[in-house]
Amino acid sequence: MTAEQEQRTLDIAGIRFVIHPPSGLHLHEPDDACAPFLDAAGAGAPAVCAVPVDLCVGGMPDVRGFEKVFDAGETWTLYCGPKGARWIVLRHGDGIPLWAARMDRDPDHVTIFCGDRMIASRAGGDRLLNPLHYPLDQLLVMQTLGRDGGVIVHSAGAVVGSRGFVFAGRCGAGKTTLARNLAGMANTRVVSDDRCIVRGEAGRMRVYGTPWPGEARAALNESAPLAALLFLRQAERNAITPLEPREAVERLLPVCSIPWYDSALLPKVLDFCGTLAASVPCYVFEFTPGPEAGRFIADFAAGR
Repeated sequence: MTAEQEQRTLDIAGIRFVIHPPSGLHLHEPDDACAPFLDAAGAGAPAVCAVPVDLCVGGMPDVRGFEKVFDAGETWTLYCGPKGARWIVLRHGDGIPLWAARMDRDPDHVTIFCGDRMIASRAGGDRLLNPLHYPLDQLLVMQTLGRDGGVIVHSAGAVVGSRGFVFAGRCGAGKTTLARNLAGMANTRVVSDDRCIVRGEAGRMRVYGTPWPGEARAALNESAPLAALLFLRQAERNAITPLEPREAVERLLPVCSIPWYDSALLPKVLDFCGTLAASVPCYVFEFTPGPEAGRFIADFAAGR
């Protein structure tokens, strides 16, 4: 099979990554949550930008002389290389890089150098583990959203009828619990139980599902106009309390994926968060862990 035949696309919130693997290698997908987002399999938004992604094997670059911009510990490290290029490196537990991704600051083009451990020999030929998964796909999306106007929110997301609702909260806030309750409601589709994307489009906000689910494994390639942003708080009753934009921003920033390490993108992302909080109704949603919370949201969405 030729590289042209093996070409894949990954669509996330209108960002299309066009993946070109090395000739003779089949791509292996490590997570089935990506399936609705691959090769236009889902019913998500049309692509508003395309990012070519070239996969290479062999010749892993030496980044030891580059400036270290951010170190996420055992997961990934961000470097600044020659001519301002950004390098993201993912290392195995023994410190050996699994892959190194080079991108422009925008990024408009990405080249990923894959180490030998990314290749597995199987019946039917060698397979290359697709590196465009978490954390790399999320980092690239975060950079593109920062430039174009959008943010990743740690949240569950649901489309009730034709309107989108985002339920934001940190780890342990109850996103997965609420998502499971909402999944059983009529006329409701849970697009994510852990991370959603909110983008500004044509003067209004829109919510998107992502391929980064939580324990409920909810990951739909769907989107809808955002009707409300609700911040979760587990309680002994179900209640929704409106928030002023200033209060909403204070609650929003800790649950957003923000590139604090990027001085050029940071002001744009912070401005977008302020715009989001001011343009969409925001609430605190106190909820119980039972199915009553799902019915409460159904009534809220219906205006009851």
